[in-house]
Amino acid sequence: MIYTPYPKVVREEEFVYRSPPVKYKAKFGQQQCENKSGIMLLSQMRIVLCESTEQPSPSGMAIPLYQVYDEDIRQPIFGCSNIVADLQNESGQQGDLQVTFVNGGLQQFLEVFIPFMANVSNHRQEVANQYNGLVSGHRPQTDAGPRVAYVSAANADEFYVPSAPPPPSAPPAPSAPPAPQAPP
Repeated sequence: MIYTPYPKVVREEEFVYRSPPVKYKAKFGQQQCENKSGIMLLSQMRIVLCESTEQPSPSGMAIPLYQVYDEDIRQPIFGCSNIVADLQNESGQQGDLQVTFVNGGLQQFLEVFIPFMANVSNHRQEVANQYNGLVSGHRPQTDAGPRVAYVSAANADEFYVPSAPPPPSAPPAPSAPPAPQAPP
């Protein structure tokens, strides 16, 4: 039997992609996964690599999307398609990621990943603030509204981005006192 531990879901997180079996390696600070096999999950907030093993294991790695930079898609003529990316956290610590799609699945992954990363690239600090706020248990206040996207369960080609909340309305202007009326 092969065990694949699934991650604890962050509040407001929805996993929109689950890969077929992949091989991965990642190094990021003290976390290091070399030549692991398992699955990759993608949510609107992070990539999660889950190792498949013959014994239950907490092994795996979660990488917030805002920490992913310079992703490169490779589709060699001979060999498996893969994605490589540089990683960097808020303190400047750097790492790298490589995921090899040994049983296909890259095209479906890219259909979701590319729009998510376009949003992250345009709003990296806001996405970081939102993710860190949700992980720590509170929802950060932003003027621009949420910067996440959701994929339709019925049609994976449809993406939904929640609209920003309306700006607070100004309090009504005080009305003038009524004009005195002349006696009849």
